[in-house]
Amino acid sequence: MDVRRRLLRRHAALRPLLPRGYHAYPVAGGRIYLDLRESPMMLARVLRMYEAPKFAALRQHLRPGDVFVDVGANKGDFALFAARLVGAGGRVIAVEPEPTNADWIERSVARNHYANVEVVRVALAERDGDAVLHLGEKSGWHSLLSTEGVATTGEVTVPTQTLDAMLAARDVDHVDAIKIDVEGAEERVLAGAAATFSGDHPMLVLLDVHPGRGVDPVAVGARLTDWGFTLDAPVTPTTKSITALRS
Repeated sequence: MDVRRRLLRRHAALRPLLPRGYHAYPVAGGRIYLDLRESPMMLARVLRMYEAPKFAALRQHLRPGDVFVDVGANKGDFALFAARLVGAGGRVIAVEPEPTNADWIERSVARNHYANVEVVRVALAERDGDAVLHLGEKSGWHSLLSTEGVATTGEVTVPTQTLDAMLAARDVDHVDAIKIDVEGAEERVLAGAAATFSGDHPMLVLLDVHPGRGVDPVAVGARLTDWGFTLDAPVTPTTKSITALRS
């Protein structure tokens, strides 16, 4: 473990030695196309050190036949992992609006022959329509928000849809687990998701929160508790990750 941590800390120095461009690497979900030079987070995926608590939570809660939704799928590592857990009888919906990210997810899905994964090229928000996606310096930093002090490399117009409408269009009447990482648009996603989150169906929520982009973690946590979820830890104004469960 210490060796892997040292490798991550030295990513900048190691970068010229890493393979150039995208290649398929083995991870817990199969093989995934990554550019290891992009950032330490990409190398962390190959070293099996990326977001370990989230992967553990999915391993504990997802069962064959379940439905998993990955909102802000980036390169698709969670979607691929879930595809193995839910099996041929389950469904995985990977939501990713940025075209290049979505292309690579689809290539990884095809590489693993997963027939249970669908890539949906929209940004989830509070209403259906269109919006500007601000492109970050790293592929996981794209956002519907233009935040002062956050560098961008351009922008692209993408379709938006509510989570409720997106699922209804696919005849999905419940979700067993959902991961949301949308770089500051968390409250916009939840505003269009009342039908998905209400009710009493057991559900796991893994939600990244971005207070630095103006999101109020306490308000987000309160919304989840209002929907009947139990939070795994108290939420403060500086909380950056929320795990919630309705059993």
